[in-house]
Amino acid sequence: ATKLVSRWFHPEKVNDSQLLNIVKEGARRGLTECDKLFNNETWNCPSDMYEKLTIFVENTTTRLDAATRETAFIHAISAAAITHEITLHCTQEKIPGCGCSKKKHRDGHWIIKACVDDIEFGMSEARRFLDKLENGGDARTAVNLHNNAVGREVVLSSQQKECLCRDATGLNLPLMRNHVI
Repeated sequence: ATKLVSRWFHPEKVNDSQLLNIVKEGARRGLTECDKLFNNETWNCPSDMYEKLTIFVENTTTRLDAATRETAFIHAISAAAITHEITLHCTQEKIPGCGCSKKKHRDGHWIIKACVDDIEFGMSEARRFLDKLENGGDARTAVNLHNNAVGREVVLSSQQKECLCRDATGLNLPLMRNHVI
């Protein structure tokens, strides 16, 4: 995967409370998506389960009631949505010090603004926020960490390659990039 953004990202400019808001926004997006997927089913991603996710509670020892396939899905879809949300916010330059790469032409003019969705950054920050909240040494913690990792990997494996041609000073320059869907 391309590490274009990672080379010029300035983490000292990122405020954790700002990222936490993006993380919470991603988790809410995960709930919305889960609700859409299961809206005609007996189990339909009840919001009270989401309210027990560790990113929404002060007491980080509070957990979803049981380790079930439903709680596994909630952990995975939340991690995926959070990864996606952080990645998009970075690409859209909504995170200070994070955004699109620019290349200069010989005469000093900016000719290409190559937006590469830095999924690795999204995965790293989602991992940092979610996995640190799983602080037990038991099997349940291991299961939750696994489900978080599954969600992040889904985003990584679902990226698409997009090819564009940019006209720069009369030349067609191909631009290939990966982006999240």
